[in-house]
Order: sequence, then structure tokens, then C-alpha cells
Amino acid sequence: MARLGGLIATLGLALAIGVPAVPSAIIGFALVGIGTAVLVPLAFSAGANLGAGGTSLALAGSVAGPAVIGNVADRFGLRVAMAIPLAAALIIALAGSLNREPPTTSAAEEGLRTLVRR
Repeated sequence: MARLGGLIATLGLALAIGVPAVPSAIIGFALVGIGTAVLVPLAFSAGANLGAGGTSLALAGSVAGPAVIGNVADRFGLRVAMAIPLAAALIIALAGSLNREPPTTSAAEEGLRTLVRR
């Protein structure tokens, strides 16, 4: 799910940055919203699994991110600043494809397989 959300957010940001027209920006940012709607709960869940430090890190990124993007936009322009979340979404999409663990089976599934084999 993280890979799909990252890809959708990446496509949306690329559309919003690359095509300087209002309709494409609306569609692009709608795609960003769809993609990040999946990513934010996953990030906080993963942070909670890491303990208090992981949740604090996710919250710090939520607070510091807009300040960094705003500062870059003030100095270099909004298009350059929007490359920051574009790069982050791309990294999430790539990282999601790297973490491909095989699905685990539950004890109930193992018991069912044992019964079927007999």
C-alpha cells in the first residue's frame, strides 16, 4: 500500500509542478491527497511500532516539513520547493518496493493446511 500511495502522490506532484495550469494543479493535488491518505496512517502506525521515538520523529516531520518547504519557496520559488515533497514521495514509493517480505501465515492457516494434507 505504501508503494501505491507513494506512486500516486509522486504522479500528482509531478503533474502539479510540471503543467502550470489551474485544472492540472487541482487534479495533481487531488492525486497527492489520495496518495498521502494511505501514507499518513501507515507512517504513524510504523512509528508507534518503533516506540515513543518513532512517533516523535513522525510528528516532528509533520511540524518541520512545512517550515522547510516555505523557507525554500521564499528563497528559490514554489516550484523548486515542491520538489521536496516530490522527492519524499518518490523515496517512499521506491522504499515500498524494496520491503517485499513474504506474507506470513497464521496459526489457523497452518492448522487448516495440516488438515487438508491428511
